[in-house]
Amino acid sequence: MQAQLTGLGDKARDLLKLAAVTGRNFDLRLLCTAAACDEIEAMDIIEPLVASGLVVEAEEGAYHFSHEKLHQALYEGISAPRRRSLHLRAAGALEKNDS
Repeated sequence: MQAQLTGLGDKARDLLKLAAVTGRNFDLRLLCTAAACDEIEAMDIIEPLVASGLVVEAEEGAYHFSHEKLHQALYEGISAPRRRSLHLRAAGALEKNDS
């Protein structure tokens, strides 16, 4: 699993780390808001991850990590200060999307 993660580009790894702080299941719209990217850019990153089997599309715009161990490895690989920052970014995106 680590080998697959290491082989990812920086943008894919960053987006997956952001997804990891939101939980095993994640929403593309939330990620776009939190990452300040547009949906097409996010889809360009997510689609190869789906094709590789790392991420599964549950329904339109809703995804989950293919395995809990993948989610855990990503989450635990984030330093505590960065994790806190990503949690704050995700919380801000949730608040923004709810209004």
